[in-house]
Amino acid sequence: MSKKTVTFSIYCILIITVLVLFLVFFSINSASATEENNSQSSTQVSEDEQVGLPDIDDTDEDEPSIDDLPDDSTDEPNDPPIDSDETDDNDSTSDVEDETNDNQPSIDVDDETNSDPPTDIEDDITYATTLTLKCPRSITITLSKSVSLIGDYILIRPADSVRYLTYTISGKYGSEPSGITFSDNIITAKEVGTYYIEFTVPKSNGHYLTDGIQVSVVDIENTNIVQVTTTLYIGSEYSLSEVFECNTKTDIKITVVDTNLLKYGNRTFTPISEGEARIEISLIYDYVKYNYCYSLAIEPKPLPPEYTIEIYDLDRDLIELTIDTYYFIQYNVIDKNGVTAQQKIKVTSSNAEIVEVISIDHPLILIKSEQKGEVILTLTCLSDESITKELKIIVK
Repeated sequence: MSKKTVTFSIYCILIITVLVLFLVFFSINSASATEENNSQSSTQVSEDEQVGLPDIDDTDEDEPSIDDLPDDSTDEPNDPPIDSDETDDNDSTSDVEDETNDNQPSIDVDDETNSDPPTDIEDDITYATTLTLKCPRSITITLSKSVSLIGDYILIRPADSVRYLTYTISGKYGSEPSGITFSDNIITAKEVGTYYIEFTVPKSNGHYLTDGIQVSVVDIENTNIVQVTTTLYIGSEYSLSEVFECNTKTDIKITVVDTNLLKYGNRTFTPISEGEARIEISLIYDYVKYNYCYSLAIEPKPLPPEYTIEIYDLDRDLIELTIDTYYFIQYNVIDKNGVTAQQKIKVTSSNAEIVEVISIDHPLILIKSEQKGEVILTLTCLSDESITKELKIIVK
């Protein structure tokens, strides 16, 4: 074998050896790298579990669709159920009425800030076509008194829509709304001022019919009804005009609150028992009833006085004289049995320069007119000075 052949064979063996060694070491390194990567991944998963990865239910995994939910599944609290019985019960008119003022008619009013109110509430409302006030639009009330709106003072059509009627009270010219109250159709005056009561009923969704009454509260005495006397005596009867002066042509209703003390009928008061009887008087005018309250002291009938002084020959307790005239006045003292009593009296003139008392000699009193003017002549029983008699004397 030649030298060249041997050399070529050695080169081939070296090349083959190198290739084999390369293939062997490449396979070992690849397996080692793969094992190292797997080890690092396992370590990362372990570390992630330690810091707390989110639960798989909270990840972006697709939630089941509505079609996949069972039929009896409930909605979220923020998503109200649609067309369910529970929704109808919660939105019913009766529940809305329970939240309104008990002193006023209730109304199911849509929230003005809600541009798309539930249709089931709208379907329950009977909308009004007309709202008419039949009472006066301006009422004046005496302080601490009240008026009642009576009968059909407000007319709403159709009639079913009246249950949605509401009202608001506002003050005018600086008055506070609390100056009056309105309850059970009764307006009570608490503070002097001017107020406005506005009635509202829904006409359509978001639209309303309104009308109102201006109320003026004044601190003046009532001149329609004037109390003439404050005391009534048991055993006597009193006509209406003897107790009250009624300066009005409107209908008057008189009610005795304490019927055990006082009776009223046929325009006559009859005291029954001792005490303080309350009387309510109402004036009715155009669906408005003005209410007034008075009290009367009911007392036993007083005993007649021991004595009375009577004047004779006079049509009235008035004497007219000219200047420089002497005049005799005839008098007598009568006891409670109507018998003449021998009782002394004294006589005084309110101005002795006009009329002078000359003498007192039962049964005559002598006086003299001195100058023009008017005086009061007073006769007093000396045994009981509470028993007196007065005469007016005019000197011309």
